[in-house]
Amino acid sequence: MSEPPSRDDVKAMEKQIKKETKAKMRKYNRGNESGEMQARYKPEVDQPDRLKAKLRNAKRMKDEALKSAAKSEMIHDSVPKGYIELDEGEDARKITQRDIVAQADFQTKRKAFELYLPKLGPYMACFAPNGNMLGLVGEKGHMSFFHWKKFKLFGEVNLKDRVHDIHFLHDDQLCAVAQKKYTYIYNNKGSEIHILKNLQDIKRIDFLQHHMLLTAVGKHGVLHYFDVSIGREAGIHKTKLGPCDVMKHNPWNGVVSLGHTHGTVTLWAPKSSAPLVKLLGHKAPLVDIAYPLDGRYMVTAGADSQVKIWDTRTWKEVRKLHQKSMPSSIDISQSGLLSVSSNNKVEIWKDWTLPDTKSPYLTHANKNNQDIITRLRFCPYEDVLGVAHTHGFKNLLVPGAGEANYDYYVANPYESQRQRMERPVHQLLDKLPPEMIMLNPRSIGKIDTRKTREKRQLKQLAERQQQYEKEKSNKGISEGDIDSSDVEAAIIRPEEEDATRKPKAVIKRPKHLKEKKLYLQKQEHQRWKAKQEAKRNREANAGDENKVSLDLDELNETGVPTEPESEVGTPRKIKRRKKATPRKLDALEMFRTKKETFARETRLSSRR
Repeated sequence: MSEPPSRDDVKAMEKQIKKETKAKMRKYNRGNESGEMQARYKPEVDQPDRLKAKLRNAKRMKDEALKSAAKSEMIHDSVPKGYIELDEGEDARKITQRDIVAQADFQTKRKAFELYLPKLGPYMACFAPNGNMLGLVGEKGHMSFFHWKKFKLFGEVNLKDRVHDIHFLHDDQLCAVAQKKYTYIYNNKGSEIHILKNLQDIKRIDFLQHHMLLTAVGKHGVLHYFDVSIGREAGIHKTKLGPCDVMKHNPWNGVVSLGHTHGTVTLWAPKSSAPLVKLLGHKAPLVDIAYPLDGRYMVTAGADSQVKIWDTRTWKEVRKLHQKSMPSSIDISQSGLLSVSSNNKVEIWKDWTLPDTKSPYLTHANKNNQDIITRLRFCPYEDVLGVAHTHGFKNLLVPGAGEANYDYYVANPYESQRQRMERPVHQLLDKLPPEMIMLNPRSIGKIDTRKTREKRQLKQLAERQQQYEKEKSNKGISEGDIDSSDVEAAIIRPEEEDATRKPKAVIKRPKHLKEKKLYLQKQEHQRWKAKQEAKRNREANAGDENKVSLDLDELNETGVPTEPESEVGTPRKIKRRKKATPRKLDALEMFRTKKETFARETRLSSRR
């Protein structure tokens, strides 16, 4: 037997516990580091005894609350999760359900049961958010709801239609069922409540509990967001990647992940027209997607017999689990256990993110090889794994799978009838808008310093540009390159620069049809005016060339004026204008009259 600890050991342990408690208390403290609230003011006069007593009681209650919160966290972290403890040399893969049930208590033994339904399968299962209600639906139309802990059947009905998926809504009273053509909403007694005709040919449905959004995707590859609290669609996105039957949402941020037939995974939000993330996960079609509660990892299963683990912060592959055959379904429990099914076998992995983990935590195989597993679902707040197969349903005991400490504001497995009636009201008051769904929800409430920084940088650039243009307009060259006497001559004034520069015509492009017609007419009128001006310039130049000297010395004896010879010696042809101005016509008449008088005088002199 081990000796009892000495007094020194006990004192050392107490000091260590106090040190850890103080460290935990800082996490829950609201004030300065010393644990005391900072006083906003200090009264000059002495405080009365009654006020002093109130302040002492408030400080004492605050210290007690901090210590209780720190101790509860320490106890919660130190208590094991209830996993199976193996002896040395014992293999966990050899532990069967019969061995686990034999060592369990009476109430736990009742949780392990099997339903044999061979005619209307294969079946799909879904647990309610509080873990009490179980919904079963067969592909051929058989649907039933029952309290599986009390074995109390609430409703059973044959839909006489093909069913693709089932999922509970915000509580255990309503559930959505994706049938062959439309999506229906039923209560837990099997009565039809509503029909959603906008959701057609749906293959997979999911529900965002904190946002009250029903998500659906199907044959046409269109993702629908339907707000069940107001009965309207919150978003419709066309993936443009073909039919889709794999969908799962991240419980940490509400982002929906879709798995497509060519191996890609896309992440969507209600208010994003394009996928937030798009990555190639597998070289074959995807089978299923799963997320833990913290949303740190994403697990994908493909038809290439591989299960891949991705880090959602960097979107890089962390690990790869090889399977002997194609997996059919995967799911992650509240404590972080990963379940993978293939054919009639189930593997449950613990610490699946670590590369040292090479063997599963537990394994199970159905006795009948024809009982092919179609869906795996962990029950909330219970160490139970629901296995739906082609011929019914089975509950498996998985120690350490459920969360022992439930949160009343999230789900209450032991709620009364009055609490159940008040819960929808509280959920509506706590409902989050669809705009808050994003990859990093921690950015909500923070100031976007990037935009203010960009605005400040743009303002600085604009000021520098204005200063540069001002210096450029006042100085042609730098003053350091020339002498001080030449600085004044080197300066280019804005008025001189504008005078030498030709103004550019500003062309305004039309926006409407009427403006376009007016613009074309104006352009045509401007072209016509330019042609007329060019024509007048040509005529003026031709009139200057056709000026004839009226000196009488240049006339020959016959009375005809001589033409100047060119350098080659050929006479130059004088181009006459078709039309002359009135000033030119007077000069020609004077020339003709002088010519006629001169000819007349020459004739008279010759006769004499």
